[in-house]
Amino acid sequence: MMTRDIEVAGERLTLHAQRAIHWPSRRTLLVSDVHFGKGAVFRRAGIAVPSGDTEDDLARLDALIAEFEPARLVVLGDLVHGAATERSAWVERVRMWRRAGDSWP
Repeated sequence: MMTRDIEVAGERLTLHAQRAIHWPSRRTLLVSDVHFGKGAVFRRAGIAVPSGDTEDDLARLDALIAEFEPARLVVLGDLVHGAATERSAWVERVRMWRRAGDSWP
């Protein structure tokens, strides 16, 4: 995947095309625009969109974590797209993903 190293205030940062920044000296991965539940919110509003967006988002995060092996993951914004309901399956899927993350480095 496409990356580019830059220097900010004397720190090397790696910009990643998957909306992420790796900060090696802090072992930190910064991500943005996760939007968990976006498809569900759209479907509730009557907008026909395919399901599976949460799985795609989790796969993106898993790939970034595997590539950079961060000690910390920071979400800069837009973690969820809208309010969850009692039928929002994506919430439990994200919880399961997070529990599995307890074994990350």
